[in-house]
Amino acid sequence: MSQFGSAAERPSSPEVTPWGAAADAAQAFAAEDAPRASLLERLGLAALVAVMAATAVALGIVLAQQRLDSESLSVSDRLIDVVSLRWDEGALLSVATPHLAAQSPDRLDPLFATLKTIAAYASNQGCRGGATIGFRGMSDPLISAAYTCALEAEGRRFDVDLRLNKFDGVWKVDGFLVRPTPRSLAGAP
Repeated sequence: MSQFGSAAERPSSPEVTPWGAAADAAQAFAAEDAPRASLLERLGLAALVAVMAATAVALGIVLAQQRLDSESLSVSDRLIDVVSLRWDEGALLSVATPHLAAQSPDRLDPLFATLKTIAAYASNQGCRGGATIGFRGMSDPLISAAYTCALEAEGRRFDVDLRLNKFDGVWKVDGFLVRPTPRSLAGAP
């Protein structure tokens, strides 16, 4: 028999392994750095939440932008169709901002009188452009759109530049400019 007798009589001693000392040192280091690690974990979590929130906001803006593009294009096409059919100044002024409506007698009357004689019954060839979202502070969005609509009438081609602003859910025209295309200026059909 051994000097200690049976196995039950042997003193228990910690196992000695090659990595035992390294593991003990790592546990001691981790115990000392636990408050720092906890702070780093919290900062990492806060950064992750901030990135996720920013991504959600950006995605929301992109989706809103797409919806506004579709909505403002539809408004532009309908407006150009109604206004250019008989160059109806009243149709334009019914959806104009006060800024544009104030210019009516000086700028729009002569323009529409000329268009009625040289480009009666113009047809819309399509509008191109898009909407933008800006901010005047954190909760005051400024929604606007700019479009160029191609028109054709009696062999002449024109571009109409529209500026729209959205106020309280309603699109209003803030700018209206008619430009002949270079081909029309040259007199070619």
